[in-house]
Amino acid sequence: MRVKTVRTCRVMIAKNDDGKDYGNRVYLKHDDGYISMYAHLQSIEVVGGQILLDGEEFGDIGASGYCPSGAHLHFSLFAPDADKLYASETIDPTDYLIKNGYPCDTIITNPYGSQYCNPKLKGHEGIDFSSWRLK
Repeated sequence: MRVKTVRTCRVMIAKNDDGKDYGNRVYLKHDDGYISMYAHLQSIEVVGGQILLDGEEFGDIGASGYCPSGAHLHFSLFAPDADKLYASETIDPTDYLIKNGYPCDTIITNPYGSQYCNPKLKGHEGIDFSSWRLK
C-alpha cells in the first residue's frame, strides 16, 4: 500500500535504517510547525528538503525495523516546540487530526486497556494509532 501526504509539507529527514527500531522512516514538517513521522516503510522515494504536495506519494507501507506485528504504518506527531525527535517528545495526534478535518472514526481499546482513535485518512486505513491514549 502506498503512503501519501494529507497536506503540503517539506521532507525533513528520509532515513533508510532497516535494522533499527522504527526502520525506514520519513519526517515531514508542516506549515503549522508540526512534524509527522511515518515509520516501518518498505521503500522511501523522497529526500530531505523536498516539498511534497497534498496527496503526493512518498513510499510504501512495510515491516522494516523492529516490526513483530507485520507490515503496517507507524505514525507519530511532534509539536512545533519539540526539542528533539525522540519517542518521548511525541504527542497524542487525536486533537490535531480532528482539528484538521479527520474525525475519529472508531475508538478502539487495545489488549492493555489503552484507547485510541482510528480516523480515516484518505486511504491510510493501515495507520497504527495503537500507541496513542485518548485524553
